[in-house]
Amino acid sequence: MILNRLSIRARITLGTFLVALIFFAGTAVALQAQVGGILDRATLKLLASDSANFVSAGIKLPSMALEAPGGDQRVAVIDPAGILRLTTLPVALEGQIASFSGGPAGARSFSTPNYRYAILVSRVATSAGTWTVVSARSEAANQLVLNGLTTGLAWGLAGLSLLFALVSWLLTGAALAPVTQLRRSADTLLMSRSVALLEVGPARDEVSELATTLNNLISGLHDSAAREKQLVSDASHELRTPLAILQARLELLQRAVPPQYRADVSAAEAAVRRLTALVADLLELSRIEASAGAGSASAAQLAAALVDSVDRSRFAGSTTSIIIDYDVSGFGVGGVVGMSADTFGRIADNLAKNSIAALGDTGVITLVLHAGAGEVTLVVQDDGPGMSADFLSRAFDRFARDVPAGTSQHGTGLGLSIVHAAVVAAGGSVELDSRGQGLKVSVKLPLAPDATDRLDGAERPMP
Repeated sequence: MILNRLSIRARITLGTFLVALIFFAGTAVALQAQVGGILDRATLKLLASDSANFVSAGIKLPSMALEAPGGDQRVAVIDPAGILRLTTLPVALEGQIASFSGGPAGARSFSTPNYRYAILVSRVATSAGTWTVVSARSEAANQLVLNGLTTGLAWGLAGLSLLFALVSWLLTGAALAPVTQLRRSADTLLMSRSVALLEVGPARDEVSELATTLNNLISGLHDSAAREKQLVSDASHELRTPLAILQARLELLQRAVPPQYRADVSAAEAAVRRLTALVADLLELSRIEASAGAGSASAAQLAAALVDSVDRSRFAGSTTSIIIDYDVSGFGVGGVVGMSADTFGRIADNLAKNSIAALGDTGVITLVLHAGAGEVTLVVQDDGPGMSADFLSRAFDRFARDVPAGTSQHGTGLGLSIVHAAVVAAGGSVELDSRGQGLKVSVKLPLAPDATDRLDGAERPMP
């Protein structure tokens, strides 16, 4: 239903508007009926007053001299033989004399193309027979009053209904304001990855109870996440030593086993190396999450860390024809980012390593670092196969890997997760773009406005 798509505030306002509309419409109909009844009774009294002189004359009618009433009184007197003795009726009603004389007594209405009349037919019994006295009045004035009342009620109905809707909108907004503030606080905590709890207001109402319940839920989730991270960190740390021993023994075994078994030992060594890399990545991820927001570096220090990362990447890809280039600009801009230079270097290492794995044996990787007003931007772009569109939305998930056709990637699936965790912990953002050729990764880190660069003797790196 359409109502289900509306907000609570909109639904309450709409409901209030409809209730007010129905209530005031009913009140307007009742009021109009009441006023119409009053006007009809007043008209009937006027009609009776117009014909009162003739009706009260009674038995004197046959002998008395009939005189036309004054003013705007419209009266007709008809004798028992049906002869019209006196009339001041409008021309439009004179043709209805016979029907008035032969019809029943009492009040009735008669309409013409242009007018509507209220008519009172009275019978007067005399010795010569029954006389008929007809009085008439135009209902134009009454109709004008009713039309004006209808127009006024319609405008009043619309205005009051809208006023009630506006008041309902404002009151509902005021009632839901604590809920909105609670949601905004939750969004802020979510974006900042803070371990703080929601503020519980002084009032002991439904909103405070909701905040308390959510705080209990948040505390439980924090505890669960902390236990999970601690378990991963402890397990990874405990695995490092036995893996190192296993790696060493496999290397020694490689020299001692017969040639026909060396392939199996090599496969075991490769598996151990992959497991060692996985443990190292898990430890790195745990370290970043545990020390969120720790460390700082100036733009010049980030530039120096990028140069070191490029050197390491060039060495890692020395057996291939991959070209790794970089560019640095604006390194003298003041301010610091909430990330250490070592962590930034590991981010550049991971992004470059991913590009090397995606390219294979040949290609170009470009790393561009720019420090501008308010932020530092690192863009890493390659001309490889890029990422599939359906993988981009989950590229930062742990252990998620996208292996394009024709490549042989054997990573742990934690590289982008580490990059994302480190950048978010520093208050930055990471964006992936694979719409063109290759993959473009943009890392943005905010510069603290109240700090200045600590050059520490760093010189501008040259490509």
